[in-house]
Amino acid sequence: MVVTGKSLCMSDTGGWSQTPELTQNTNTNDSLSVSEQCELLADNRRRAILRYLTARPGEPVGIDELADFLLAHGEEADQQNIIISLQHGHLPKLADAGVITYQRDQRQLMYRGSRELGQLLDFLENRD
Repeated sequence: MVVTGKSLCMSDTGGWSQTPELTQNTNTNDSLSVSEQCELLADNRRRAILRYLTARPGEPVGIDELADFLLAHGEEADQQNIIISLQHGHLPKLADAGVITYQRDQRQLMYRGSRELGQLLDFLENRD
């Protein structure tokens, strides 16, 4: 079940609090089917996104920071095109699967983790 209209964002006290406009899945992160995991990892850019985010579990990451990483690693020559593909494709897909929280208005995301998805990502990374 997908929930929209709620999000996690940094509160004034430094913790994460519930606020409007987050795309988030209410399923547990390890409830993704093998097919869902394979679909998420089928795209090179999503694998690169997840590699970056798994190194920062629980840390908020800005979209611009993520785009800079993808740009520096030869993803594409135009940062604006990367940002558009993140905002309109990859990040909503990852958020709907419950793998990340995505705060559109704040242009931030955070990896929520998925042990099974992480294991499959590690397996694929050793073969890329």
